[in-house]
Amino acid sequence: IDNAAVATISGNTVTIIGTGTATITASHTGNANYNAAPATAQTLTVNLADQTISFPALDPVKYGDPSFAITASASSGLPVTYTSSDPAVATISGNTINVISPGTATITASQPGNGNFNAAPDVVQTLTVTKADQVISFAPLPTKNYDDAPFTVTASVSSGLPITFTSDNPDVALVSGNMIIIVNAGTA
Repeated sequence: IDNAAVATISGNTVTIIGTGTATITASHTGNANYNAAPATAQTLTVNLADQTISFPALDPVKYGDPSFAITASASSGLPVTYTSSDPAVATISGNTINVISPGTATITASQPGNGNFNAAPDVVQTLTVTKADQVISFAPLPTKNYDDAPFTVTASVSSGLPITFTSDNPDVALVSGNMIIIVNAGTA
């Protein structure tokens, strides 16, 4: 064989090493009964191999969820890279997705190939980021009398977003910011 970077021979077994062409020559020196045979050469052409990517579907996540790893693999064993169609929804660092905000982003897994493998067809999965849940903590209100002075109320929300207060019965109580003003006896 004239190109060991493409193939090697051991006995009558050819082992492919890389892509390209190599000339393999067959010869026989003869023996007591036969003259040497003329050498015969054949060209071995080794093309780039195809590869595919396996990339499972992505489960929906919520805003505020921690970053998570994604696992796509190329049949060649070569490393897979990822891109996000919307960095405002999700960014990618290596094989880790960082959730940025609610929305939808297309995550593309790619493998560009090398000297032995063609580029793999991209595989696309959709990442859906939903809004996060939040909980309001609001202690029970004390019983008040008609002639009691206005009083303030406090509440907190797990998201840290501003809270607004409203009265379902403005004939009994009015709300101004977080101040409750008693107007009449009754329930609100």
